[in-house]
Amino acid sequence: SNYYRNRIIKACKEFSDEITLSLADKTEFAKKVGDLFNKGCNPACAAVDADGQNYVMNEPYTPENLKAFAQSYLDGNVEQHIKSEAEPADNNGPVKIITGKNFNELVLDESKDVLLEFYAPWCGHCKSLAPKYDELGLKMKDHSDIMIAKIDATANEYPKQFAVSGYPTIYWVPHNNK
Repeated sequence: SNYYRNRIIKACKEFSDEITLSLADKTEFAKKVGDLFNKGCNPACAAVDADGQNYVMNEPYTPENLKAFAQSYLDGNVEQHIKSEAEPADNNGPVKIITGKNFNELVLDESKDVLLEFYAPWCGHCKSLAPKYDELGLKMKDHSDIMIAKIDATANEYPKQFAVSGYPTIYWVPHNNK
């Protein structure tokens, strides 16, 4: 609405050379912004950098909070928001569980080759593959330079370089090409 638009422009006027502001309707753009915001936060505010990384303002909207958030973002003091399941307490099985938060640490580890399955829990093909993939993990568990891993692609963010258009999608991520 124009009410919020005018308040946001006024609050961030001093940052106009450094930040491009945009106002989006949460219902209309639910697919793009739905995972970023707490329900009931109105309006919800976030920053998206040139690489598409998201940074969410967790405080309730006030002009002062928005201004402080914008300054913190510009200063590099806002933590990136990553859609992620909780990391498993025990991830020592033959097939490693990858989440949005541990993706870079585990998959992009340059000391290992990684076979990574992007799956959806409701996918019939994924369910059919699961026992075979687990068996492969067991056969490869003694090869410390190779990791067999999987990620629920519906519940976790992952880098854009991994294009997933259907399930399962499997990538070989060699140690020397990360």
